[in-house]
Amino acid sequence: MNTFFKRTLFGSVYVMLIIISLIISPYSFVLLFLVLQILALVEFYKMTAPGISKTSIILNVLISIVLFVISFLTFSNHISAGYFILLIPLFLSLFILELYKPNELSINNIGTSILGIIYIAVPLSLSNLLVYQTTMLNDYSYYILLGIFILIWANDSFAYITGMLLGKHKLFEKISPNKTWEGFFGGLIFTVLSGYILSRFFHSLQSLDWIIIALLVSVFGTFGDLTESMFKRRMNVKDSGKIMPGHGGILDRIDSLLFCIPIIVFYLLIK
Repeated sequence: MNTFFKRTLFGSVYVMLIIISLIISPYSFVLLFLVLQILALVEFYKMTAPGISKTSIILNVLISIVLFVISFLTFSNHISAGYFILLIPLFLSLFILELYKPNELSINNIGTSILGIIYIAVPLSLSNLLVYQTTMLNDYSYYILLGIFILIWANDSFAYITGMLLGKHKLFEKISPNKTWEGFFGGLIFTVLSGYILSRFFHSLQSLDWIIIALLVSVFGTFGDLTESMFKRRMNVKDSGKIMPGHGGILDRIDSLLFCIPIIVFYLLIK
């Protein structure tokens, strides 16, 4: 199986899985995002802290699951926000666990553990706000979150095509040598156009909101991509994982999403 066919096949399966999971029900959305979150966290810890213990990874994943589930139940009005207090003993256990480890890397381990939760689990947990609290509806609504995915895919695709055809000026050579300013602006223009087209079909937001969201996706999605590239370059690895042949790991697929979700939630809450 050649690389192009493999990349196209697994990319198509990934896209269809995202779309179907978001559309079917809130529970398929929860299952999808929990799986993405767990896989991305495991990849992140194995990439940035090769010596991290399985116990630490399990504890970090448990904290992220609790954070996501409480966020889902809170924003869907099933429980009160007071249940977030359950996270306090779990976070304290990160420190207590290090007391029983026979090494001198406690500060690094704790720092990496918390970084992974902030970098991956917090943004994905905020997705619950997008499907519940940022619209006039009280029920589950997938349109904004699905729209963000579509805009990210548009930005990635058109930035790649434009950069390949016209790219000459490096965007951030020391982090990602293949990215160019021409590719960035090509992605931005077509993403904004995609945002306007989305507004014709997804009426949960006004056209101007979709255009602004498209701009945010293009800018912060690029920052998200560059940030993950920075981690990989610092750790001297090509991909975060190998779960998706031709694409790398799950973290490679959602790096833009991790920056887009928080900034779009911020925009929708203050607009």
